Amino acid sequence: MNIKDILEKNYSSEKNIQNLNLDQEKSHPASIFGRKHIGNVEISPKILKSIENIIENSHKPSIHSSLMKMYASLRSSQTIKRKLSAIDTDAYLLGIMPQIYASLYNVINELRMRLGNKWVPETVLDCGVGPGIGALVFQELFEDSIEKVKDILVIESAYTVRQRAFYIHKGNKSKILSNIPSTIDSKFNFIIANHTILDINTSNHIFAAHIKKLWDKLSSEDGILLLLERGNPMGYKAIARARQMILSGFNFTLKKSSEYVETGHIISPCSHDKKCPLFTNGHLSNRKK
Repeated sequence: MNIKDILEKNYSSEKNIQNLNLDQEKSHPASIFGRKHIGNVEISPKILKSIENIIENSHKPSIHSSLMKMYASLRSSQTIKRKLSAIDTDAYLLGIMPQIYASLYNVINELRMRLGNKWVPETVLDCGVGPGIGALVFQELFEDSIEKVKDILVIESAYTVRQRAFYIHKGNKSKILSNIPSTIDSKFNFIIANHTILDINTSNHIFAAHIKKLWDKLSSEDGILLLLERGNPMGYKAIARARQMILSGFNFTLKKSSEYVETGHIISPCSHDKKCPLFTNGHLSNRKK
């Protein structure tokens, strides 16, 4: 498969929405509430054009080779290396970004459905992996109410990825930074942290410290933290660990005896605050759900 084929496959603008033909009258209200109608996600022409321009000005044979290595890595270790060269970054935009964009679109849209039209976060922090993919999705979904949003920060420490982000986000409301300035002491209403916690070698202490750092940046009034990982056993385990820590109020070695940490509540996908029956003693159960 050549570069053009990959681009057309991953960024196809043809809508093909599934017609599930579900008889909702016979369904329980809770079933209807939890049901998703997922079709193809269409990326805006502006973003698509930016990606095409980047790929066109890069070395296509090297991009293809890098992308094949990424796919192989996902099949073998279920992860992608964090440090990306310029070619790796372009390969990521071509073959990996569409998947993440679609996943984030589905999740953020689900949040809007569950929280209602009045939910418009005033301050947004995107610290997920990639060139501010969550911020792109957010601004597309909240296009009609974007004037109510005060700040959208995209944090990306990698120079090459950050340069691509500047180009892709040109003209929108995002502010692209390498880190959160010490002068910014505000809390955020919405934090998007996709693909930041999946690391099989991370100790429980470091893992908890990362989650708590994100949690501390949330507004205590109406803050929402979005964690997204790959839909594989490792991704599930990472999300389950984070969920358990948040619900327990970080009742681990990180927490000092005198420190009060406000516990959170789960919005989606499992809208309850009980322990996950599939995640026992830090391990994924073989039970089917």
